[in-house]
Amino acid sequence: MQSARGVVAPNWSSDNDAATCVVHFLSRDAELLFENAINPQTQVCADLVVLGNTLAKHNIDTLSLAEVILKRPTAEVEEFLVSQIESEPTAASEPLSLNEITTFKKNFVKSLSSTQRLHAVANSFSFKLHKKEGLLSVESYEISPLSGLAQDSSQLLTVKGIVYSRPEGNRHRVRVWRHCLQTLGFPTLGSLPAPLQACGRDVVLVNDQLTFIGSGRLTDEGAIRHMLEKEFFGTERVAVIRDLFERSEHRATLSSVVRIISDKCVVVAEAVLGSSNPIRRIVDEYYRVDVGHYELSQLGVELNDYLTNLGFQIIKIPKTLEEEVGLGVSNAGMGRILTADNRVADLIKTCSAFQGTLIPIAIQPAQFKALQTSFLTLRKTTEKSCSVTLSKVDRSWPVWRPPEQKERKQTAGTVLMVAPVGFQLNEETAVDNQFMKRTGNAPSELEAQALLEFSGYHAKLRAAGVRVWLHSAERYHGTPDAVFPNNWFSTHTTMESPDDGSMVVFYPMRTPSRRQERRQHIVQSLVRGYDQQVSFTHYETADRPRFLESTGTIIMDHIHKIAYATVSQRCSGKVMRAWAERMGYQVCLFHSTDVHGRPIYHTNVMMSVGTTLAMVCLDSISNMEERDHLVKTLSATHTIMNLTREQVNNFCGNVLEISNVEGKRLLAMSTRAYNAFTAEQKDLILQHLDDIVHANLDIIETVGGGGARCMLGEVF
Repeated sequence: MQSARGVVAPNWSSDNDAATCVVHFLSRDAELLFENAINPQTQVCADLVVLGNTLAKHNIDTLSLAEVILKRPTAEVEEFLVSQIESEPTAASEPLSLNEITTFKKNFVKSLSSTQRLHAVANSFSFKLHKKEGLLSVESYEISPLSGLAQDSSQLLTVKGIVYSRPEGNRHRVRVWRHCLQTLGFPTLGSLPAPLQACGRDVVLVNDQLTFIGSGRLTDEGAIRHMLEKEFFGTERVAVIRDLFERSEHRATLSSVVRIISDKCVVVAEAVLGSSNPIRRIVDEYYRVDVGHYELSQLGVELNDYLTNLGFQIIKIPKTLEEEVGLGVSNAGMGRILTADNRVADLIKTCSAFQGTLIPIAIQPAQFKALQTSFLTLRKTTEKSCSVTLSKVDRSWPVWRPPEQKERKQTAGTVLMVAPVGFQLNEETAVDNQFMKRTGNAPSELEAQALLEFSGYHAKLRAAGVRVWLHSAERYHGTPDAVFPNNWFSTHTTMESPDDGSMVVFYPMRTPSRRQERRQHIVQSLVRGYDQQVSFTHYETADRPRFLESTGTIIMDHIHKIAYATVSQRCSGKVMRAWAERMGYQVCLFHSTDVHGRPIYHTNVMMSVGTTLAMVCLDSISNMEERDHLVKTLSATHTIMNLTREQVNNFCGNVLEISNVEGKRLLAMSTRAYNAFTAEQKDLILQHLDDIVHANLDIIETVGGGGARCMLGEVF
């Protein structure tokens, strides 16, 4: 059996605030309940005693769980216990009514002494009841100490109170911890509706103005959006520290990689820092503009840069040390920092901004790491302001959208990307996407590999100065192709449609799973950023459904307003013409096939149009009249690079011209495509563009059947 560990509620405010620790000291006298002894892990109990003695020695207020529970009236404690006891009849028992079982539990609870009641609350136990000839007896019972009460991740403590998520693991443990928090006076704010989930260990409170919350393995971003809408955070600023690329069990929560130890110092796992680091953390910050309305104020800032900009000095815990002892610290308030590892203490001492007191704990560092997962601190906020810098925000323009263009351009200044959480082979789209292949990898392996490839591509784009508006799918969305957002929307500036103003357009998708990619929060953000929206999605549900999958099927020459498209199951000529009439585009339709004569599912795998350079696989267009018309139309405005079928198979057609913050034009592609271009073709590319950006996307291309261009939704 496992023993219970230290229990407490989370960091509340700055390091100068008074703190109270609530600790569950489980002792072996829990055997008082029954004649059978309970044998918790002796070492853990001893470590808890050391912890309690250390807290007392340094005048840190401490409450035991027993003291907290005693604050409730006796009748409430008894009622709570009755509701927690589990019981069921034996197989040979006479029928038992609910009333008989309830009466038995009430009588049992009333028979317990106050000490026994306290032990009963802190243990999980159940009875096997047997009724024979009208007499009720206990045939057997099972009892085990609750462990890791504060590890319960289903309760999030914010500045305002408690938010409940879906409980994990031992429900009795969840109820005990909830009972404890309610007794301490934490108001209940609400619950997260299914399927949203969040983890209490992902909340790190900086001060009464700023909350950090991590998203990733245990907290999904839908839950964070819900908490923002409901005003559950209670702070003017909320920084979402996003684990989009790693999602490992070792660094599953924000508190496992970030610990604030003073208003000027923060301890961080070095493994998650660095703009080129494949498992880096990315920060989006939101500010409150009105009740229940937060706006994005900072977009895609690397964690190291974000913390530095706030005015923190960062104490980096090396990866080898962090994997051994975690971050190795716990903040006990009033500038008092608990640590059981001399190496961590030495790193903190080198930080000139740290003015607190290091309190050594005589516990093995690895064991202290285990205790930390359930040892937290309650603090009350003060009226003083914290020294963390909160910069002013420009509220006049969405932070994700580039400034309005003065002339019609082919390249977008921002791209929208969606991290491939839940990535796997999509059985629906594999029907007509001949580029998709099965690998035999488990879904979890595919997702992990895809996330790392996505991370590398994102890093390359950011390093090249490209603005990226980063979103993430969730597994429960059921959208394995969400990493390809270009297929369901397009954006257009006022310069492209002077009479209509800027607009965002939504498109009819062929398969149900891909329609689910139009997530409400992304759609709403896009709609707010443009003068109007145009939707063709009604074609999905027409008597004869037809489809047009945005820039997957339409290659747009924005400057000359010419749209190129190959007809397929995903590109209806009727919808294409309706779109062109609404958008004021000239249409160039044709038919293209792969080497086996199958229609190519998306135009953007065999064709790309930039400002002055266009690429197309002419061999895939067997109808000579259509081919000649395409060449005549395209050559009037562009230099044409002819691609081979083999190059199409290597995603050379799936490239996109984009621009960076300096206005330089770049060509984004996969490394597979880059290696498939000839030296002469690369030279031609660089005659028309400033640079080439490429990244390894082998798994995404092989399993998803789309490449570098498909992963970028252009935001004009």
